[in-house]
Amino acid sequence: MLDFEEYVEKAWRTANTNQPHGQALAIWALGLEGESIEYLEIMPTADRCKSIKELGDVMWYVAAIYKQINLNTPVLDAPSNQNTDASVKTLVLAAKDTGELIKKHVGHGHELDRLTISKALQRVVQCVGEAAKSHGSSLEEVMQRNVEKLETRYKQGVFTSKESIDRAEGC
Repeated sequence: MLDFEEYVEKAWRTANTNQPHGQALAIWALGLEGESIEYLEIMPTADRCKSIKELGDVMWYVAAIYKQINLNTPVLDAPSNQNTDASVKTLVLAAKDTGELIKKHVGHGHELDRLTISKALQRVVQCVGEAAKSHGSSLEEVMQRNVEKLETRYKQGVFTSKESIDRAEGC
């Protein structure tokens, strides 16, 4: 199974890196928030496969932000033992916090608060791991399946607009 650093490198190969720094960060922050909310929406009724896929999408945006702003590998705390609903709420709030910090940097000219972003993303990763457990999975499986999906989508292993547009969804 992949560790976080390996996952970030593999996910990054499928990022559209032909965008200005601020634009890329804004897009990835929006993606992180959106995918977190998508997971929240499907969580009560989704099957295991769909849940793992959505959690993998969340992790892709975490990886993109980590790589874009050169953050260190997160140090994950022990599981918080929150119930599933509380963990998902924490996931969405941590994604929102990340987006707020990036918005202030990109849109308002604030200094990039890498430490606070790193802490918020660590909370996201921890919550993804907890959510994965609730589906009988693990953070490592979520990352592995996401890489497998990306390798299927991007035949050459790198982002292309055509393959992004023409992609097949599924589990």
